[in-house]
Amino acid sequence: MLSWPSASKKTKYRELIQQLENRANEHYRNINAPTGAFYGTIRFVETGIASVDRPDRADGGYRPVIIDNDGREVGNLNTSLVSSLKLSIIMAIVSANKTRNYASFYPLISDAPVSDFDVVKAMTFFKETANTFRQSIVIVKELLVADTDRVGRYKPDLTRLRELQTDLMAAGKTLNVYQLDMPDGVSNSFRSEIEVSIQKVDC
Repeated sequence: MLSWPSASKKTKYRELIQQLENRANEHYRNINAPTGAFYGTIRFVETGIASVDRPDRADGGYRPVIIDNDGREVGNLNTSLVSSLKLSIIMAIVSANKTRNYASFYPLISDAPVSDFDVVKAMTFFKETANTFRQSIVIVKELLVADTDRVGRYKPDLTRLRELQTDLMAAGKTLNVYQLDMPDGVSNSFRSEIEVSIQKVDC
């Protein structure tokens, strides 16, 4: 005999999904809207709808999709939209649980999250991350420029870093920047000789 969840539990579950969807869209919009490009809306779609004759379809799952202004699912999403979709959902899990203080317990630690973003979108992502998490550690290469004094080396893009720092300070956030650097003359061809130094960058 099948035991079906109570109507109140189903309703509460759907309310939580809707809350997560709403919060994910806030982050998604904040990251994408300033770029001026199409980004659509996040929708959580049930992966199975149960019925009396087909109870096996009820897996209780949802999948995120992007819908356009006509409510149609958008296929063949570019990597930039997929990345911002996933990051927005991660942010929503934290921000939708403010009463549990998730932001204090779960910092964002990410490697190259903006590798698919343009300059504007990368900056909006950094701002949204700072506004969502109490602490985050993000590894990026997009805030570097070629070092004209060193062959094959890069240095921090201080102009963009100062812009970001100013925006974050206005929001009461602190930006700490560290550069991972290798000595001159060393390349990936001589991996046994690679040394990486970590230097604090003064913005």
